[in-house]
Amino acid sequence: MAKAQENLGEVRPWPVVDWRQILVASDPAAAVTQQRLRTLRGRAVLSEGIQRSVSSNGRLVGKVSLFCELNIEAVVLARRGLAAVASSYRSAASLIERALSAQLDRQEVHAADLLGPAAQSSPVVLEMLRTLSSECASVRAKLPGIPGEETATGILTLQEESWVQFTPSEHLHLQQLLPIEMALGVGLSVGDPAVLTREVLSNGTVLLRMRPGLLFSTGSALA
Repeated sequence: MAKAQENLGEVRPWPVVDWRQILVASDPAAAVTQQRLRTLRGRAVLSEGIQRSVSSNGRLVGKVSLFCELNIEAVVLARRGLAAVASSYRSAASLIERALSAQLDRQEVHAADLLGPAAQSSPVVLEMLRTLSSECASVRAKLPGIPGEETATGILTLQEESWVQFTPSEHLHLQQLLPIEMALGVGLSVGDPAVLTREVLSNGTVLLRMRPGLLFSTGSALA
């Protein structure tokens, strides 16, 4: 896997997330429930997101909800008591989601494809994700970050029994073995681009969050 790391191009955070990732960022110790999601929405802590029905053979089989990734910052900042900055992230996420919702309708792209494997093989969806990522990066450049937080992009390079190694392209001090459940919980496995965030609270507690990474390279970095 060393070769994969050497050839890895630019990696950015996956620009859309599901509601479970938002709840874990908001409070890692609390249960992941729809009720908590409704509470955060009711408090205007996060955006409304995009909801779409999922059908198969003409029959409704479920629903999918996705959110702009800036909601991660919004809920973490709200948890840290930085309501004004959190509101700025939430507002930016809402604007991006409204534009994305209209684009999904125009291009007849299924919302679920932005979260699933189809994003890796569909040029239309991949370009949509890269555009979204650039928009999110532009927002981040204009707003304050989260105090005591570091984020590194890299790749999952090694699996040892119940552990997986995150190897960053920068911030090498963030290289570490992590429980494999952390990767599997966000749909990742060895060889995948990933984003690891290390948040240090005022009491010294360290929180780690892993997210899928979006590869901006056109090379065969994962070969």
